[in-house]
Amino acid sequence: METEIQLSVVMPIFNGVPFLKDSINDLLKQTYRNFELICVDDGSKDTSLDVIKYFAEQDSRIVVVSQTNNGAGYARNKGLSIAKGEFVLFLDCDDRYVPEFFEKMVQKAIDYSSDMVICDAGIFEEGTFLPIDNSWVLKLEYLPADSFSPEEVKSRLFNFTSGMPWNKLFRRSFILEENISFENIQYWNDTFFSFVLLTAAKRIAIVDEELVHYRTNRPGAITSVAKGQNIETGLGMMVSVKDELVRRKVYGKYWVSYVNFVMEKIIRLIRTTDENNYNMIVNSINAEYVDQFVLGELDDTAFLSEDYYKAYECLKRKGAETLIISIMAKTMRDAEWNYKKLFIAEHYTKQELARYVVEKMYPEITPGSDIVLCGMGNRGKRIYSSIQEYTNVVACVDKSGDESLGNIVVPYRDIAARKYDYVLITVDNIEVMKEIRNELVALGVNPEKIIW
Repeated sequence: METEIQLSVVMPIFNGVPFLKDSINDLLKQTYRNFELICVDDGSKDTSLDVIKYFAEQDSRIVVVSQTNNGAGYARNKGLSIAKGEFVLFLDCDDRYVPEFFEKMVQKAIDYSSDMVICDAGIFEEGTFLPIDNSWVLKLEYLPADSFSPEEVKSRLFNFTSGMPWNKLFRRSFILEENISFENIQYWNDTFFSFVLLTAAKRIAIVDEELVHYRTNRPGAITSVAKGQNIETGLGMMVSVKDELVRRKVYGKYWVSYVNFVMEKIIRLIRTTDENNYNMIVNSINAEYVDQFVLGELDDTAFLSEDYYKAYECLKRKGAETLIISIMAKTMRDAEWNYKKLFIAEHYTKQELARYVVEKMYPEITPGSDIVLCGMGNRGKRIYSSIQEYTNVVACVDKSGDESLGNIVVPYRDIAARKYDYVLITVDNIEVMKEIRNELVALGVNPEKIIW
């Protein structure tokens, strides 16, 4: 008698050859064995289809579907239409997965009778393999427990996780009952699906473990290409989600959370675009655009971040152009943003990149300056690797005792004995920056030589 499949895994694939083998191997090595892997090749121009056919010959759990290029949303819908499992996962073909991923997600859904299960995920950058901030993937501080109803988190429902589906397990019957599918658009096709189902779920459960390792900045990936259509589609997506929730008569419960989501996405769109698309933002994002999401009075207490509130007030009072200027001024000082924007441009030499990083982020620093870096976490190490071709890093200071950079790492108390032109604080948290600055001043460092 044929065993009933409990889990269907839908994987859209487009030009995934460099990463596909590792991803599929991760799935075939799962401790949980009762699943089908539906690989939907979305008109790949490389040999991705040949790769998945090869794996299908080796493992009968793999189902191969081939279609002309219609986008990831269409491919996911195609896979869902032939899925047989009680539960469904929608995964990307370039990510990595821990062996217990399926087992822990399915077991959580069974234990808590959940319509959705959401796990944490790590994020790494293609090429450098450096870890990237993953705090947006799962924000436990917004949640009351590891199992809850949407109403229990109504002011945070769209803010504790993203709309991306790759860390979410769904009960298939729940999707079918809600008659929801992925939007057939190139960008942002998953947020509509995930967010509408968040509001409809009876129970949502959490696995507080990084079971997925998400690869970002992959050349050719949807999120790596032109921004103009991305902006237009993103703004339209936010309206379509709102309209669907209004149609379902649930938007009134969740509108405050949704306004926070909208402001976060507007800030993100501005930060990740370039000057060629600023006019599109100015013409598209205005007070009227934001007002359509607001159902009542809003003050600073309604917003989850001071940045969201300030952006909202700036947009309402001064317009999108002023908002762009204020956000980009802050963004240009953000080390991680600059690092990612620059190092995907492979035609630059290291010295050219270093010069660009320093000139844009730290205009005070001149070529060959003697620099002390304070903070050698992920951000500090990225800045060190970025600027050492343009400046002379004479010392790195870190309280963790990290010895990976050798003798160049010294205790704080040794700064006074070093010859330097500037002391550069390289941590993410603003409060920690302030503490370090105060400590440096107490050690005799001239405040005018501290950059933070």
